[in-house]
Amino acid sequence: MGASESTPNKTSTPQLQPNTSEEPHSANTSSGTPTRSNVDVDTVAISSLDIDAPDYLADPLRNLIENVLALQIKEINVLLYGDDSAERSSFINSLSGYLKYESFNAAVPGKMNAPIPTIFKILENDGDLEMIKVGDAEDVGGSTVQILRTYNFLIMDGKCKMQIIDMSELKDANCKDVLAYMSNIGQLHAICYLCKPRQDITSYFQRCISQITTLLHIDACDNLIFIFTDNSYDIEAFQSLKKLTDYNQINRNTFFFNKEPLVFLKAIKENDKMEMELATYAAKNWKIATEECWRMMDYITKLKPYQICRNSVINETRSLIYQLLKPMADICQLVQDNILVLQYHEHEMKLESRNTQKLRQLFYVPSIELEVTKLKKPAVICADSKCCKLYKIEGRNEFYYNTRCHHPCNLHNVQREVIGAPELINCDIMNLDGSCKNCGCSYKVHMLMGYLTKKTSGCKPDITILNSIKTEEDATREANKFIKNIELKKRQFDYELSIIMKSNARFLHFLKTHSIVAFTDAYAKYLQFLISRETSLGKDCDHKKLSGLEALLKEHIGYMSWCKVDGILGPQSSITQRRILQTMSQLCNLPLSGRYTKKLCDSQGIYLECKLGITEDTPVLTSNKEQKTNQKKDQSYHRPNRNERSGKRQRIRSKSFSTSAEPEILSSYYYPS
Repeated sequence: MGASESTPNKTSTPQLQPNTSEEPHSANTSSGTPTRSNVDVDTVAISSLDIDAPDYLADPLRNLIENVLALQIKEINVLLYGDDSAERSSFINSLSGYLKYESFNAAVPGKMNAPIPTIFKILENDGDLEMIKVGDAEDVGGSTVQILRTYNFLIMDGKCKMQIIDMSELKDANCKDVLAYMSNIGQLHAICYLCKPRQDITSYFQRCISQITTLLHIDACDNLIFIFTDNSYDIEAFQSLKKLTDYNQINRNTFFFNKEPLVFLKAIKENDKMEMELATYAAKNWKIATEECWRMMDYITKLKPYQICRNSVINETRSLIYQLLKPMADICQLVQDNILVLQYHEHEMKLESRNTQKLRQLFYVPSIELEVTKLKKPAVICADSKCCKLYKIEGRNEFYYNTRCHHPCNLHNVQREVIGAPELINCDIMNLDGSCKNCGCSYKVHMLMGYLTKKTSGCKPDITILNSIKTEEDATREANKFIKNIELKKRQFDYELSIIMKSNARFLHFLKTHSIVAFTDAYAKYLQFLISRETSLGKDCDHKKLSGLEALLKEHIGYMSWCKVDGILGPQSSITQRRILQTMSQLCNLPLSGRYTKKLCDSQGIYLECKLGITEDTPVLTSNKEQKTNQKKDQSYHRPNRNERSGKRQRIRSKSFSTSAEPEILSSYYYPS
């Protein structure tokens, strides 16, 4: 019971531009393999070889056929990617042979169909290199020179088709193009990364794995497969895989293939004679490779297919969250700045409570405003302290991003407002070593920005109070009232800050939950950068601002840990793009900081009302448990409390949140006096 003859068929992707190269791939098999010079036996005709029948294929083939028939699988889709095009070409050619012929003895007289023209080199007896070309010359145009090429192989007498989707190169700019093309396929049975023998843990290797897996849903984890060539068990690469992913079954989903049998098969077909020991060696390796091939097929058919349609929803939500990270960080800093300014002003008023003349100068509510300038086109800016303009607001250090290194920048598929995004290294303004041609700083301190912000001071004296002060007693009485108002406003800002940070932690928890690779907290990374930048000022460092940033980071880490508690957030699948937009709409309606949040959202093209038709009457986002509680309250008789009878505003919720409840945005607000 074996596989039938495979029929390679190539179809290219119409929407992706092909490369102009038409050279066949080459691979060198001269190292680590037997050569004609190290086998000292008489040559014999290949037809005299007597290779055993492939009984070793009985179990995996039987399992495969049972799986295919039971599940009615008509097509097996496999995404193949890796940074070595020659290794991918060799693997696809070898796979074509292993699927077609069960044994080396059967492959020798059969027709050899290599989908991709490839050139190998083997050593002759005299030490010369012999060029072995696999594949027809007219098929060169069908080699993997495009971003994606598809190769089809019919198995089981045509009952099932195996489709290999070969990704010729993985760059930052084409990851989404790859997923857009694959969305037409519907589902993937396996996602294979082809590892080179003795592959180091290089930054490129990590980036290749990280980029493609970051774009996938967490469900794709079970469909990851790692393939090593030349039968080399690579400890370094294995450790890299375990480090990059949380997938614990690396041994089960790892397969090893040797391309040597294909080379020797072609050499035998050309010469019709080969040393007996070499031919036996080739037959043995063919047996091992074929068994591994069908073991892999058996493993793949048992997997639950990964539905690519889930990518679009997850990726849109993920992109939206990344788009909101810096605005949320800016708003948190703005709110905290206002809290600190109010604290200082309150302290000053208490100190001058008996000095009427100085007290009259303090009857104003200090505030820090945020000016937002939307850029017509995105710009790459440098956020390093030496490239920013340093100025003072209420005695505090502030930075203005006035160094636009590349404007406009047309780099696509880059997360905006993310400090040190890896994709920035592909910007035209960056050198090969990652330094900027304009300012000389590393790409790690650059951002692709769609807007710029600048803080300003707003201090308007209360003329009514000033006119009412006639005596020292009047000044003291009004000062006490004014201090209470400042304390109330501080609590309002504190309350809004907790709402914003909890919403932000919830969004980031969504990213972490739906990421296969190790999660990078971009919000915390940005705060750490701001702390590092402030510290780098040395004696000019603003220690109050530094303490505030450190407090924000500490509080954020606390909220992220709080999100890990079971049952707090409910099912993560409930966090959709629409729900995030609804949450942001409610953040935009916060009394004090909402208008700035709306400005930042508008500057990024996140027009909440246009997308959702959301108004101020938008329903409050609540958990299932809270919804049931609210329904019970609605059904029961509600007796107006004392505050309602007196016409005062209803007290909805205090500043502090219980860690047993889900953080929600409120449709109305109360700040305790």
